[in-house]
Amino acid sequence: MALEPLVGTHHHTQDVASTTWVITHNLNTTVPTVDCWIGGIKVIPQSVTATSALVCTITFPSAQTGEASLT
Repeated sequence: MALEPLVGTHHHTQDVASTTWVITHNLNTTVPTVDCWIGGIKVIPQSVTATSALVCTITFPSAQTGEASLT
């Protein structure tokens, strides 16, 4: 199975606290690299699921606001 090429980057800001962040990134990949920050501190989410080549879902154990960067 060939790896899909990564195209560009996407920055997401989650302004409303939620345990689930659904992000439409339009990167055309099911294996994006995801980095998350809460209060300026880099964190590891509970899970990251590629819903499709254009959307991923990030889950946290408690509701959070913050930012995510996808490449």
